Formats: sequence, structure tokens, C-alpha cells
Amino acid sequence: MRRILAAVLCGSTFFSSPAHSAPPFRVHDLRVDGDVGYYLAEDLNEDGLRDLTVFHTKGEAGHTERWLSIFHQTAAGFPSGPQRSLRVAPRAVVLDVGDVLPSHGKEIAFLARDGLYAYTLEQNLSPPLSHSPSPPFRAGTGEGVKLLDAPSIFQVPSPSYLAAFDFILDLNDDGAPEVLIPQVDRCLLYTKSAEGPPRFAGEIDLGLVPSVRGLPAGKEAVGFGVHVGLNTPRFLSLDFNGDKRTDLLAVYTDSLCAFFQKPDHTFSGSPDQVVDLRFDRIATGTETVRAAPDDDDRDERTVVTKILDLNGDGWIDLVALNTSNKKGVFNLETQVQVYYGRKTGDRNLFPKSPDQTLKGSGVQVLTDAVDFDGDGKMDLFVPAVKFGLTQFIRMLLSRTIDVEVDFYFMGKEGRYPASPSHRRSIPIQVDFKGHNSQPVYEVTDLNGDGRLDILTSADTTELEGFYGDPVRIFGKRPDLYFRVKLPRNGQRVRAMPLNADGRADVVIVYERQDEEEGEEKNMRGMVRVLLSSAP
Repeated sequence: MRRILAAVLCGSTFFSSPAHSAPPFRVHDLRVDGDVGYYLAEDLNEDGLRDLTVFHTKGEAGHTERWLSIFHQTAAGFPSGPQRSLRVAPRAVVLDVGDVLPSHGKEIAFLARDGLYAYTLEQNLSPPLSHSPSPPFRAGTGEGVKLLDAPSIFQVPSPSYLAAFDFILDLNDDGAPEVLIPQVDRCLLYTKSAEGPPRFAGEIDLGLVPSVRGLPAGKEAVGFGVHVGLNTPRFLSLDFNGDKRTDLLAVYTDSLCAFFQKPDHTFSGSPDQVVDLRFDRIATGTETVRAAPDDDDRDERTVVTKILDLNGDGWIDLVALNTSNKKGVFNLETQVQVYYGRKTGDRNLFPKSPDQTLKGSGVQVLTDAVDFDGDGKMDLFVPAVKFGLTQFIRMLLSRTIDVEVDFYFMGKEGRYPASPSHRRSIPIQVDFKGHNSQPVYEVTDLNGDGRLDILTSADTTELEGFYGDPVRIFGKRPDLYFRVKLPRNGQRVRAMPLNADGRADVVIVYERQDEEEGEEKNMRGMVRVLLSSAP
């Protein structure tokens, strides 16, 4: 395996590596005005290359403008500035990108209180620049074209944010995506039409999760009030019952509602099966590490982290992470709980007690399920840290924490071994600057060999890659090094294929807190794209 050392400093790239080797990535710095919220990576113009739609805000609190900027990818990479920009329509509440019209390319769509709107290739986002791709956009106002008159729960837009919500998805893999529009007590379904806007395809019963909290007056408060909110359940689209058709699942903390897709690609209005869940929380992806329960006085909590078919029997399974601080914050105890689904036809798809309990050598901080060995069954990837008083003092002195990664490979009988199949130790430097500091963690194919690899961060200035190996699983030392300034929040670093070369690319989003120190300045408003280089 080839080891590569490359660096990015102040916008220029250099590398040091064995003869005839090349840096693993080409660097493209994309800049917008203001602060970057997020991006959506989709092939807007159907040229086989994924483009970036970046949501960003301009101005300060109380005087914020919401903007979208489009960066089209070409064979040469990405431009430094956007080819299209627009100020988001004031009515927009949630955003998605998908193919909802019969016209060429994908649309940038948003939901408002009165229905579905979209920006299309026939409507401009701003006057086209000389280097903009074909077909050009026509001049427009940024208000969007109204496609559907369908009231939704999205009644009041945020003046400073535009939430991303995957309401466009192809449930039956027929190339005609569906559009989900949540209402208070149901969810409307529309499907792509060959003649024009999406057509009505039915509705399903769907309850929302209310959140009501009083804001009482007191010595420490100004005035009084109340907080009122509505949350949708967590949506999943997967084959629930093993009939080879994609079903729609709505996941609540106490139940799971499954809507089975029929042979004619429609759904029943009521859930076909409701499954009881007995857990405290559904993982939202906003936290990588949960040190201890933090929102009430309970000293133990179980969080659902994965819902999918683990053993290939056609029925979904469930993975949960149990955390307890009964013995004190320096003696946290965690365990991974695995519940295997079985055909029952009633609400008891999962057993009351876990089928398997996996305990690591430290505090298990997350669980991921991927097929590392290619046998069609999901293997578990569980990073853990030893978090005692001794380890805490050592971390303060060395600013390094050892993360032990346990791999549990599912056996032929459809169960995980009691002890890890493989264990890797990865030292990670810790940031003590008072901000969120989370390491990078991505499982993807970095070198195009068809096997899964691991991308992680040794510190705030270097990415490391461990290539998957059919015999050794992963080597003891990284196979790839790439020096690049990393954000303190590792969740702002994502690996994904942006083209068709078979190798993962990396997208990095910087925030205000990333400007404080380092050789690179003016990181605010930057999206750094690392496009994989040919081997």
C-alpha cells in the first residue's frame, strides 16, 4: 500500500511522497459571502458530476439575509466563486433538491405554508456569468415557481435559517421521485408527472410530535411566555417486510409506524404495522459523543442508533447504545444492544430484552453498521474511549486521547461475536479552546478498490486514511496522509463521491470559530472541496 504525504497551506498545495506518486486530492476553495450553513450535493444539470448548492447567510443578528449559491462542477473541478446566487424567497421554510419536473435537470425546491415551490433550469437564480454551463438561466427574482397548492405544517419561516429536509425521494426506484408534504395529522404524497407538476398519489396518517414548554417569569427572566413547536417523526425508506419493495417508516421514541408499498407502488392510508419501541431517544446525528444523560435526572439512557436489516433475513433490526453514569461521571458504562426483528404481525417486532449485548474496553461513543467484508451482512464499527480519572489527567497533559475502534463481523449464523473480531487504536489530539471539538470519522472507499476504508483526523491539521484489506482488515498505520486545516467540528467534514472515478471526495465546511488561529485566515464563508486524484 502506498503512503502519501501532502499539505495545503495558504491556498497552495505541495506534497512529499515516493517517486511517481501523486497527492491524493486536488484542492478547490469555494467562497460565498457570510456564513455557510450547509450544502446539498446533487447533479443539477445531469452531466454526471455532482454540483454543490450552498446555503449561507449574510448580515448580523436581526438583519440576516438568506442566500443560495450554486457551484457547478466541470471536468476541471469547481470554480472559486458561485455561478449562480439568489436571495431565498421570504416564504421558504425547508429546502431539498430533486427531479420533480419533466424538464431537464433537477430542481431546487422548497416548501412553504401554502405549497411546493421550485427554482428550475428555465428560471434564473441570478444573471448568468460568462463561465456558466449550458443551458443558461433566464433572469428571475428568486421567488421560485409555485408547483403545488398544498398547505403544510411549515407555517412560519425563520428569518435567519432555511432547514434542509429530504422531502423528495424515489420510494419505488422507478426514476419518478415522490414528494412528501407533512400536515398536522397526515402526510400528502405526490409523484413526478410526465406532463407537468407532481400529481397527487395519496396520503398517509402521520402524527406530529408536539413540544410545549412554559417560559415563566422570575428574577432571572425578562417577562413570560411559552414555547410551542411541532416535530415530524424520523423518516426511513427501506424494505421493512422483505418483499423487495421500499416501504416508508415513521420512527417515534415510543413506536415505529410502517407503511408497506403495494405492488402498484401506492401506500395504505393507515400504518400496515405499528411496532412498540421502549427507548429514551432516537439518534438525530447532532452529537457524535454522549458522555452521559443530560436533559433530566436519570442516570441511564438508551438511544436508538440504527434501524436496518443487519443479518439479511428480510426483517429490520435495531441497534441501541445504552449509557449509564450510576457509578459517577468518571466511571461511565456503555453497551451496544442489538435487537433482531422477527415476523410476528403484531406490535412486538423486537424482543423486550436485547438479543445481544456488546461491551467494549471503554466508553462506546457511537455505533455504525456497514458491510466491511462484503458478505451482504452488516458489521458493527464501535469506537470507544477509556474515560476514567487517570485517563482524564493524561489527556490534559498530553492533549491526546486514544480511541479504540472495535469491529464486530457478523458470523454465518447471523450473530455477532461476544468479543471484537478486530481492534484498532487511533490517537487523536484534543482541542482545549473552549469550542466543540469532534474528530473526523467517515467510512467510504478512498482508493477505488471496491472495499470500505476509514477516513479520520489525527489532529486539526491532518486527515488520515486506513485502507480496507481482506486479510488484515485495516493496517496499524495510516495508508494516506493529507495535511489540511480541519474545522473543530469534525461533522463538518464529509466524504462522498462527487464524480464517477470510484473514489471518495471530501467536502469541508468552515465556521467562524475556525478563524481564530492557524496559518490560514478568512475561513468564514469557505467550502473546501478535496477532489480525489487519479491513482
